Order: sequence, then structure tokens, then C-alpha cells
Amino acid sequence: MTDPVGPDRYARLEGTFIERRRVADAFAILGGAGALGNEVAKNLALLGFGRVLVVDNDVIEAHNATRSVFFCMGELERLSGMPKATHVAATMRSLNPDVRAVGYVGGISDLGPGIYAEADLAFSTFDNMPARFVMNDRCGQAGRAMVDGGLGNRNQQLASGNVTLFDPSRGACFACGLSSRQRRALQAELVGGVVEGCGARAQAVRDRGGVPSTPMTASMVGAAQVLLGVKWLMEAPGYSTQPGLTTQLSWETTPRMASFATRRRPDCPHHPAPGLPIHRLDGRSDRLTLHDVLEAGQRVLGARGVVQLPVEVVGSSRCSSCGATCDRWVVWQRREQRACPACGGTALAPEGEPPGAFAAGTEPTTDQTLADIGFAFGERYQVDSLEDEAFVVVEVAGDLDALLGAESFSGPRPNLSAAGGAQ
Repeated sequence: MTDPVGPDRYARLEGTFIERRRVADAFAILGGAGALGNEVAKNLALLGFGRVLVVDNDVIEAHNATRSVFFCMGELERLSGMPKATHVAATMRSLNPDVRAVGYVGGISDLGPGIYAEADLAFSTFDNMPARFVMNDRCGQAGRAMVDGGLGNRNQQLASGNVTLFDPSRGACFACGLSSRQRRALQAELVGGVVEGCGARAQAVRDRGGVPSTPMTASMVGAAQVLLGVKWLMEAPGYSTQPGLTTQLSWETTPRMASFATRRRPDCPHHPAPGLPIHRLDGRSDRLTLHDVLEAGQRVLGARGVVQLPVEVVGSSRCSSCGATCDRWVVWQRREQRACPACGGTALAPEGEPPGAFAAGTEPTTDQTLADIGFAFGERYQVDSLEDEAFVVVEVAGDLDALLGAESFSGPRPNLSAAGGAQ
């Protein structure tokens, strides 16, 4: 698409601390495409941010119109039910053809640390703690900064918000502000299933007597997020950023601003591990298998090995309807997506101990890809030597090109109803 504006589009940025080439080459992950995500997306598009991956698992509803700039009132009938991520990415491209924006329809936990390792920074615009916790963990593993934004959701905080830059490589991360108990509770919630969309979260807020979103504050908080992220990206003298510093904004009665700092916790596990031996494996999760991961790790180690599974996996299930056994693997959080290969029913109950590792001669069979099982795109798999204490981390390196090669992407959706494994 030809840009009718031409080079004059960015004329007002000349002479500022915003270096055009740096912004044009940058890649950001935008978590959330709701009210706040709309504002961040708008500002990234206006700046000509090179590549943006918009991640959201929710759909557009009529009530979004009062607080989401990309969900216009006149289009609501056409847009209703459309994935937010898809529409936000498409609108970013229409705003500025210099921007390569892609919508990913799915949860933030679908993207592994290998995707974040390719990004310059991430923007968190979620309305819930578990999603922030997941993005922070991925950023920590990859050593990338996360610019977090939040909006007040109680009656007395209707006109309030906050912005924080977390940089796990140089300072505090989001989890540093949580107690060990809070971290364990969030991890337990994530293990229990998929993070709820904003609709369910909003209803929960209303049930508590609160206001689920703030129509106007999002524009100010979103602008502050992008400004803070660009300042961090430029590293320009006089425009320094302080990791862990939260700025609270409020317009409830008279405008006021407050700030406080989160210190890096020495015992926080959500920071990059120094000297981690990482081997990048060319290929995509929808084509590679655990056998491929194991073989790659063994080549690097020069010894027989075993793959430590990054998340809990169900190895076998029995159908309550027909009694058939399904031996195809699936990530625990995606177990409800599995269908019985014999009767097509979904009443499958896990059987036996979940497999914690994968070794030569172990199921699943070679036809199950990493995406079939439900592992995250760009996931990292630790391969341990069976002969000594050596290990290597195998990172799937081809998923990002697959994601950015389309205008919209959905997944991973495990192909668990395929024939085979039934007895």
C-alpha cells in the first residue's frame, strides 16, 4: 500500500528525542485490545512503530463503543462478534501503512519467551492480574521491558489510572511487587484454566458494586504508556526512565499525581537467568515434534537426553461416554478442547500420572506436533543430559515469522480428535 502522506508524515518528530529509524525498526507486543489497548495501538500507529503483535482473546460488543476509539458507533452492527485483536491490527494498518500490525486471537499464555526475545518491549493493558503475571514472566525469561497500564474500576476511582515500566534486566519486574503467597495464588489460578476475557471480569466488578471500565481515562493512560515506552526505547539523555516507578494519575476532584517505586526482590524468580545455554531450533511449532526438540538438544549436548516439559501435560484420558482411551497428549489448560477420537464426545477424564518429561521411546507418537499438544508458540524446552549434569534450552525459532506473516492468526488449537490412540 502506498502512503499518500509521504515522508512529511513524520516531519513533526524531527528534532525531538524520537529517532524515526529506531521506531520504524522496533517490534512491540501489545497485550490486550480493549479500551486501554485501543489507545496504545492508536499511538503506536501514529508514531509509525514498525511491527506490532496485538494479542487478545475477546470479541467486540456494543458496550465497547463508549470507551474504545477503534470500535466506532456507526460500525458496531458490522463489528459485533469480531475478534478485537483482528480489528485493532487492521485499523492500525489503515491509520499508517508503515506499520506491520498483526492480530493474534488467543491468550497471552499462547506466546512463549522465544517470541518476546525477538521483541523490543511489551505493553500490558490487561484488566486482570493473571494476564499481567504471565506477560511479566515471559518478559523476565526473555529479558525484555514491560510497560504496564491500569485503569481504576471502582466508583471512587472512576477517573484514575497508573503507569509503570518494568525492566527485569535492570530493575524490578511486576512480580517483585507481589508476595510469595500472591505469586503462588496466581500460578495456581493459571494452572486451573484459561484467563477470563474482559466480559467476565467486568461482570465480576459490577457484582462487587464497582464500575468495570473508565471511558475517558484510557486515552491519557495509554498516551503515558507509549511515551514511557518510547523514552525507554530511545535511551535519550535527559529522557531517562526508572524501572519499577509507578505513576498514579487521578482526576476525581482536582488533578493530582503520585508515585512510588517497586524495588527488585533478590528472591524473585521472574528475571532472566544469566548464562542460560539457549539453542535456537529452526522450525515452527505446528511442524516440529518433541522428538525434534529432543534430537536438537542431544546434538548440542553430545549425549542422550530427556526433555523437561515446560507446563503440565495430560498423557492419557478415558471417554465417559464410550469408554475409549485417548493417548494423545494435551497441555492441561487445553484439556477441555479435546474430543474423543472414537465418538467425538468431550467428556474425557485424565488418567494416570501426568508425564513430566519426554524421552526416546515415549509417547506421543511422531504425528503430534508441539502445537497439537498445545504448547506456546516460541516455547523453550530444557533438555537434560542423562550422562552428566549438563543441559541446554531449546527455543523454537520459526514461530514469529509465521505469526507476522499473516494479517490475523489464531491458535494454538490442538488437533486432538485425530484418529489414533483409541482402544
